[in-house]
Amino acid sequence: MTTPRDLVLLGSTGSIGTQAIDIVRRNPDRFRVVALGAGGGNVELLAAQALELGVEAVGVAKASAAQDLQLAFYAEASRRGYATGDFRIPKIVAGPDAMTELAEWPCDIVLNGVVGSLGLPPTLAALRAGRTLALANKESSSPAARW
Repeated sequence: MTTPRDLVLLGSTGSIGTQAIDIVRRNPDRFRVVALGAGGGNVELLAAQALELGVEAVGVAKASAAQDLQLAFYAEASRRGYATGDFRIPKIVAGPDAMTELAEWPCDIVLNGVVGSLGLPPTLAALRAGRTLALANKESSSPAARW
């Protein structure tokens, strides 16, 4: 039996990210999500994803969303019936470099589904860190982005 491949998923609350999580759910023997990143506009979904998947780290690009994310973790844990202390809050990284930091997180694969040109820095960071890159961001893979 092979061990699951560790996956960092950037853009987890968007359509690419939610579809990727569906694939992970159907293949728990093949993939394990270790970190999630999103813009910060839907912290409730991000918190639910993180608690369900048991990730090590969560990032939001919008620094002002960090406190909202922390509160969303407690609300989601309460909704799931967890008693205080029965769940672990992942490390939270926030701000414009959060996706880049997560792209360097120890893992086998980085799936970059970050929208627009914001996806380029995490793409480059994942490559510099020697990660396998699954690119679902057309701007990062365009000819203009190749140097």
